[in-house]
Amino acid sequence: MDFLQELVAKFNSLKDPFEKSRLVWKAQERGISSKDIAKALKVNPSYLSHLKRLSKLPEMLIDGFYAGSISLSHLFVISRLREDAEMIRLYEKVLKNNLSVQETEVEVRRMLHKVQDSEGKYFPKAKMERIKKLFQELLPAGVDVKIIQTRVKVKVVLEGKGNLRATGKVLEKLFNLLDSIKSKGFGDFQAKDSL
Repeated sequence: MDFLQELVAKFNSLKDPFEKSRLVWKAQERGISSKDIAKALKVNPSYLSHLKRLSKLPEMLIDGFYAGSISLSHLFVISRLREDAEMIRLYEKVLKNNLSVQETEVEVRRMLHKVQDSEGKYFPKAKMERIKKLFQELLPAGVDVKIIQTRVKVKVVLEGKGNLRATGKVLEKLFNLLDSIKSKGFGDFQAKDSL
């Protein structure tokens, strides 16, 4: 039995998430990539990242988990923080205010991204679909358009596949489109508007 097979057997026999975390770290110390470990264990790579982060949690939080005071899902979220003091402060807030996992995620986002509140509302889906359609009408065929809005950022992804000539045409079309909008001053569009 090779090491990966042993890893899978041991991992599947364990119930303790901290033991699983140590096992994953041990495999990585032997030079096995996270991708290969996730594939062998048949788990999502993001789950593996969550498990690995458990090893950096302060003892107080680990004790809280074993005492049944906090869930594993809460720990996965809290482990995204960088400083022990932040983790302990949030752990205490979770216990004091009985925060759900979702509420804990909001707190982590606030701490990591310095976002005070999620002010406003999500942009209407129908308008996002219209933006995507406009891009698809204005850019060469085959350009994939994705728009993602979270509580802390918006991302517009335009993906055109092909050789340099084909992708260069996409960029040229995009450049001309944006340059035309800027030079003609359509609507209230201004190049230096800030978020």
